[in-house]
Amino acid sequence: MAFITDWIKNIILFILLATVMDMLLPKSSFQKYVKMVTGLLLLMVVFQPIMQLINRDFDDVITAITIPETKNDENIENLIEMKKKEIQASQHAYILEQMAVQMETDIQEELVQEYGLKVEDVILSVEENGSDLDLTNQNVNVQVVVSEGRQENAVAVVKPITIDTNQPHEPIKNKEDYSPVLKFLSIKWGVDESKISIHVKGGED
Repeated sequence: MAFITDWIKNIILFILLATVMDMLLPKSSFQKYVKMVTGLLLLMVVFQPIMQLINRDFDDVITAITIPETKNDENIENLIEMKKKEIQASQHAYILEQMAVQMETDIQEELVQEYGLKVEDVILSVEENGSDLDLTNQNVNVQVVVSEGRQENAVAVVKPITIDTNQPHEPIKNKEDYSPVLKFLSIKWGVDESKISIHVKGGED
């Protein structure tokens, strides 16, 4: 059946892409995030046919299985290519989101204790090279949104991560005040300081 063939192809393609990505990544703390996310994505690919059967009507499944072999090959190829692009786009967005969650979790408690800053958001932006997601330091930019002020008995909580924002926060005007924070984040994440920007939620207040 066609969907079983596509399923096997997707698994093989994903494993090849994951292997190439692992070889291209530099030796940095980013690797542990990527490997964790890659494992989650592999599970999603493996269970994809089951989810499709659950989400689709039985009649649709029968129709997909009994598509005439004489259907236009070019249309089928176009549909497959479009589906691959959709899958790649969703995988890239998921990778960035999960990396941002892990990066925030790694720093939030220490940032409150050492610098009196609460992490409100971590936003990753990556320059994509065709269909590949380039996670080298040269192409990764990290925006950290914080709020100032230490609260007694505060418990750090992981907030939902957003990849985009319609209302950017005000950047810190005097970056010298936050140079120790930038250095801390750079060491913790293995990212160049020039690729990290700190923004204060609500501007100066």
